[in-house]
Amino acid sequence: MKDLKVIALNMIARKKGIIIETIRDYIYKLAFKKTDIFITVNSKEMREKYINKYDIHQDKIAILQDPYSIPTSILKPNYSDYVFSGGEAARDWDTVIKVAQKCPDIPFVVIARRKYWDHSKEIPVNLKVYFDTSEEEFYGKVANSRLVILPLNSDVTAGLIVLKASILMGKAVITTETPATINYYPPECRSLLLPMGDAERLSSVLQQLWHNDEERLIKANLLQEYIRQHFSPASFASRVADLLTKQIPKF
Repeated sequence: MKDLKVIALNMIARKKGIIIETIRDYIYKLAFKKTDIFITVNSKEMREKYINKYDIHQDKIAILQDPYSIPTSILKPNYSDYVFSGGEAARDWDTVIKVAQKCPDIPFVVIARRKYWDHSKEIPVNLKVYFDTSEEEFYGKVANSRLVILPLNSDVTAGLIVLKASILMGKAVITTETPATINYYPPECRSLLLPMGDAERLSSVLQQLWHNDEERLIKANLLQEYIRQHFSPASFASRVADLLTKQIPKF
């Protein structure tokens, strides 16, 4: 059988149980010893981590950030009356609940996976939770919100699909600063990137944008323009083509 080169775009090795991780890490180290495997990741930090963890040669791993891809039209910011949070992987629902408790004057709408929600938690009266909705309903709630918050509980890449879609739908998105999320924020919007689990700061930034339409709209427009300029599908395809022709040896 003829050997073929393998390209893995934006590999993510999420945390698993110790047995699964041990087996996976062993297999990955064996695989990356082959000369015909090339991978990409979406941050400098993740590249360095995987080089060390899996003994990957630096010429076989590159940075390739995800483009946007949304199920609806690009929208202008609006003035709706609730804050939205939703998604699946690595969401910090505890922080969302704490923020809702700290902001009793602000309505919150959450869409989550029922299996990932801690049903023992008391839900504040200003927080409505929906489970396992359709994609259409999910992004309908995003489109009709005033702001989006996406607290994350892991530095491993998560939340990017909802983050980019929300921004392109005209939302100022407050999220956790991770090696992946920071790539999608211009310097003027970095104040929307917060430490993991910091409900106090998230509540403060949220209140400020909720009550200041001018600042919120400025941030939303800056984010949207930045994503459209730097993370289009066309720019992603161009970067992949560049890797194929220049960086991957003898592809």
